[in-house]
Amino acid sequence: MKKIFKKLLAYTLILGELFQATGVYALTKEETIYAKLNETGELKSASVTEHLYNYSGKTIGDKTSLDSIKNINGNETFKQNDNNLVWETNGNDIYYQGTYTKNLPISLDVKYYLNGEEKNVNDILGKDGKIKIVLTYKKR
Repeated sequence: MKKIFKKLLAYTLILGELFQATGVYALTKEETIYAKLNETGELKSASVTEHLYNYSGKTIGDKTSLDSIKNINGNETFKQNDNNLVWETNGNDIYYQGTYTKNLPISLDVKYYLNGEEKNVNDILGKDGKIKIVLTYKKR
């Protein structure tokens, strides 16, 4: 009898776990940053493209620090309250884009060499010789 009770208890616990309400990830997000830098590695402009995967149905919430936000792949609209966005998705994934005005998560240092000697980029324009460009990325 104890053996049957233990099996019954084990099956009950397993079934309880299977039918228990569990959290669902309502959002998966991919983010791509497009940055334009000058010849010394300083940021000129940056834009970000976001892809919000819709697993939840009618609306998706997202936090952003972007300006000039626009939907780039549909007619879905959003409401914004500070850094919080709520997209009316109509069941679709959301692709949106905006401008980024803060510091990038990495910085870039650019050094130019002409025939083995470090030079300013303006000093090597139009010159002949062996050019070497060294890019050094640093996490901020």
